[in-house]
Amino acid sequence: MKKFFKHANRGVILAIVAVLCVAVYVLVDNARFKEAKPEIEQAVRQYMEEIKTVNLAAPQERIARTQELLEKYWTESQDNGYYFGYTKEDVRNYLAYRERYAANDPEIVDYTEVLKDISISQNGPKGAKIRAGYSVSLEMSREDLLYPVYGLSGEDGSFVSSQPSGNGTNVVQNFDYTVEITMYQDGGQWKIGNMVAYMAENA
Repeated sequence: MKKFFKHANRGVILAIVAVLCVAVYVLVDNARFKEAKPEIEQAVRQYMEEIKTVNLAAPQERIARTQELLEKYWTESQDNGYYFGYTKEDVRNYLAYRERYAANDPEIVDYTEVLKDISISQNGPKGAKIRAGYSVSLEMSREDLLYPVYGLSGEDGSFVSSQPSGNGTNVVQNFDYTVEITMYQDGGQWKIGNMVAYMAENA
């Protein structure tokens, strides 16, 4: 055995060691990410629940409440400009624009949502990519063609359908989104780096 090591190509041995180290790292990293999936899904569900609370707030409070969501659940993007979606800064800029109109938003008296088909995949060594369906029905005091679901997007909204509510005075607007999120660990917590919500193909 000593004779073998003495005459073996040192470069080949180092290459084999490097490959083994990479293989071990990948296995460990995959196992770590698999364990983190329930935590990531819980973070997504919690954020979506907070979105509901924000939109049920009084119109004049929604901007400030959404800004609080940004500070609590978002982090800086690590995509280097290659991911299509809104960053924390993009949403912050949209809120600054929207602030002049928000006080005139309609009242939201009921918010019914369905978060479904959540898929989670690894996105680099420290990231995760989440894709899900998100359907929302808002019972509103009046129709608003541009109403954004605060906390979900960085632009004015659009809806699938609108119809009178059961009481005959309010309006129900329906939104059907596909949501894509990238998340990164920040301070031991999974936080949003980018998010985009677009109308589902079957809407």
